[in-house]
Amino acid sequence: MKLTAFYALVRDARDQLSHCLESGTGRKALVIDKSLSGIISRLADSAFIKEHGVERLSYLSPQVPDLSDCHSVIYIARPDPDVVKLIGQHVHGALASAREASGPTSSSSGVHTPPASVSQRFFLFCLPRSTLLVKKILEDDSLLAEIDVQDLEIDLLPLEHDLFSMEYPSFHALAPMRDSHALYQLSSSLLALESAIGPFTAVRGRGPLADSFMTMFTKMRAAHSHPSPVDLTATNRLILVDRTLDMITPLMTQFTYTGLVDTFKDIVAGFVEVDGGGQRPRKFKLSMDDDNIYCELADLNFGVVGPTLQRLAMELKAESGKRKEANTLTDINKFVSDKLPELQKLQEALPIHIGLAESVAKSIMNEDFNLVLQAQQVLLASAELDAELIDELMCRNYEPEAVLALICLGCLIGCVKEKQLDLWKREFVQSYGFHHLVTWHRLEQAGLLTATKTPTRQWANLRKGLDLIVEDVRVEQPDDIAYTFTGYAPLSARLSAPLGPASGGWRF
Repeated sequence: MKLTAFYALVRDARDQLSHCLESGTGRKALVIDKSLSGIISRLADSAFIKEHGVERLSYLSPQVPDLSDCHSVIYIARPDPDVVKLIGQHVHGALASAREASGPTSSSSGVHTPPASVSQRFFLFCLPRSTLLVKKILEDDSLLAEIDVQDLEIDLLPLEHDLFSMEYPSFHALAPMRDSHALYQLSSSLLALESAIGPFTAVRGRGPLADSFMTMFTKMRAAHSHPSPVDLTATNRLILVDRTLDMITPLMTQFTYTGLVDTFKDIVAGFVEVDGGGQRPRKFKLSMDDDNIYCELADLNFGVVGPTLQRLAMELKAESGKRKEANTLTDINKFVSDKLPELQKLQEALPIHIGLAESVAKSIMNEDFNLVLQAQQVLLASAELDAELIDELMCRNYEPEAVLALICLGCLIGCVKEKQLDLWKREFVQSYGFHHLVTWHRLEQAGLLTATKTPTRQWANLRKGLDLIVEDVRVEQPDDIAYTFTGYAPLSARLSAPLGPASGGWRF
């Protein structure tokens, strides 16, 4: 994608945020659903927010903040029923406080004075858009007239010049529940993308969700009145891979630098929490466009991250030493203008990446982590799941997500029988809490916890036919996508690789 198109999409997203922040008058307070903080931070810094008149910034929580000195209160949140109800509690609290502060008084002559009107205005911007349920909740709570509900239509979050994310949080809503909102958001996103880069000249897809999306996208595209720039020299191919076709890959452990940082540190909207230097953790932006060190590390197998960091540290030291070679004023001025800004950025980023790498290295030395990793590789290669290991992990209260992922992987491969699955269900709930009955039920709905009734060779045929297991992986100079999982090639990547005009099974 051309950088001009990327920056156009970034500008559009920032314009949407600007419109949101310009709502209301006077002193403004901005209250953000914490799950959206990464998205907002990706698009705007504190200076941008202050430029639009926001004087108070806080995250949405059950504790109602005192915003009585603000004329306009702007909420940014997902259209989630529980979140909307919490915002309703905030607004009710603010209205009650305002009524108390401006209650009826009597003048010195004993004449009754009516209460002053509430001067605050409340705005709710739903990202990416509001729903009928949101308005119904506010109406039932007698707040629809008090809160101005609008859409914050940021469908695609730019992470890199060639990478965008919908930051859509729930596969459960999309797959088993067939929630059409996600497909609508994706359709809107791709229409915006077409407006920036031109129409897609070829569309290929596979899977039931891809079929449903294409039906909606075609209708929305026909009704879309905004012309798209046409670049006749470009070939914009759209590939739709239904996640339900490849549920194995997200259950596996990635072994790239980014993948392991996400596993242990949780990357949200391109940000990761790092040491704040004795204070609370701070957010650090991971961006290959802005960070040359991360650009080198991002897709490396973690086995070569250490040597790469050593080399980068030596190169930085050598470049920093060149300032001593600048003898004349011209040389000094050239060094300061050409190299110093980039060196300062590298000197700030390098210790952070070293700290992240050290933290990951310590985590992967954990014995249980390595047992799980080994069990994954054996399972994919031989379709055998170590039942004793599952029992031991649950007895030791190892991370429930990792245990569930391993059981789900065994179910997808087709090597877990019904009796064993029922036994694990009881043990899992006893070990981690009865609230996980809901977790288990949702995984069943998604088709991830399904016992095998009859033996099948489906996985074996798929593994061999698509060459999903690669034994000799070159992690230093990789020539196969399997290096990302140290031997496993993602099924979705293998499915997408042979795309062409005659690709069998790929429709549209």
